[in-house]
Amino acid sequence: MSGEDLKKEIGHLEKAMFKAFVKDGELPIYDPARFFDFCKNASADNVFNFILSSISSDRHSKDRKELNKKRTVALLYQLCFGLSQRCDSLQKDNGFFLKFCHLTDEGIDTANVRNNSLLSLCET
Repeated sequence: MSGEDLKKEIGHLEKAMFKAFVKDGELPIYDPARFFDFCKNASADNVFNFILSSISSDRHSKDRKELNKKRTVALLYQLCFGLSQRCDSLQKDNGFFLKFCHLTDEGIDTANVRNNSLLSLCET
């Protein structure tokens, strides 16, 4: 996949995400299989496979391969956000998570410095 093709497919995906998640008010998709179908419908299935293959190896376990599919979804959300900040579903969800856990950006920075995970900070 060339850089031009990559940018083109991310553009298609960004437009589809904006329409579905911003204009139409649908919930963001984080399930890798459903997100891949969303990419296919947006003419961006090659970018999903390209990123997944870039971070995966035949040596990886089944669990690691599934995790890499989830990482691919997250990377594509980040790339679309970089292209257009109107596609901010992932950032909004992160904000809701932080609010739910009563965390601020400063709290996260402190947690990272202390090598704590976010999950341990959210325990009640």
